[in-house]
Amino acid sequence: MSDFDFNNINDLKTEEKRLYEEYKAKLAEIKKVQKEKEAVGQVFTKGLLPIYVLHILKSGPTNGNEISTKISERTNGLWTPSTGGIYPLLKKLEAFRLLFTTFPVTPALLKYVLVAADLYILFYVKCADYIFL
Repeated sequence: MSDFDFNNINDLKTEEKRLYEEYKAKLAEIKKVQKEKEAVGQVFTKGLLPIYVLHILKSGPTNGNEISTKISERTNGLWTPSTGGIYPLLKKLEAFRLLFTTFPVTPALLKYVLVAADLYILFYVKCADYIFL
């Protein structure tokens, strides 16, 4: 680059080609990262989200927003599930009496509590296909 001559057409074409190749490489890298993020999201949404939510609840009472944040932290930001996917799942788990909710002063303080910590593995293995299809 130090010997670059703006008046020389060959130097300009060479530099243009180099920059274009660099652009294509960066674009391919960005697309790869986007595909990886999509794949992680699909795996969690279709199969691992229920077990991941139950695992997080095993550690103590929490709400949907905290669950989303914990999953994001544990996946190093590769996937942050929306609370719009977590809360319906929590309601299903509550309907199957695997969780109960605390009775807070305000709705923002509502927490979900796992009924029996060891049941979540049995529940996932025996019922997940039926409940989460």
